[in-house]
Amino acid sequence: MAKEKVTVAISSSSLALLDADAKASGLNRSEFVERAVRNEHYRRLLDQAEGPTWAADDDALAREALRMQAEA
Repeated sequence: MAKEKVTVAISSSSLALLDADAKASGLNRSEFVERAVRNEHYRRLLDQAEGPTWAADDDALAREALRMQAEA
């Protein structure tokens, strides 16, 4: 994938947090920022998506399946 350079103004305190998070993730600053931007994009898409509509029976069935899974 082709990459482009961008300039972003970030406060020094936010930059320090960003660098610490990138290091903890095993990524360099650019990789970490790229991943964060991509994750935010997908989070926004998920927020815009409508969830499924459940009938009362479907809800009860799903809850029972989750209960059985937790007990296994």
